[in-house]
Amino acid sequence: MKTRIIVALIISIVTITSAFTQTRVDVRQKSQRIRIHEGWKCGEITRREAMMLKKQQRQIHRSEFRANADGNVSARENVKLDRMQDKAGRNIRRAKNNAIESKD
Repeated sequence: MKTRIIVALIISIVTITSAFTQTRVDVRQKSQRIRIHEGWKCGEITRREAMMLKKQQRQIHRSEFRANADGNVSARENVKLDRMQDKAGRNIRRAKNNAIESKD
């Protein structure tokens, strides 16, 4: 009886942790996509920069899909996704704050 309770508790913790990780990744990715769109819309990001940043977002999305393919995102996969999103955030900031103005 105790074993069943412990197993059920462990399964629920893993499920909740995985769901939280996915939600956090999705929220960050949505925020980054909004920043890219707003930067392009107001001319801070050129069309080429926006295309490269969107490509980076697609790569993050594919990595997230692969990480969740087995139904669980491991700690190592989570660290990899966080680092990818950190790098994407830096690239967005650099593109928005560089001296190149959009002409389109």
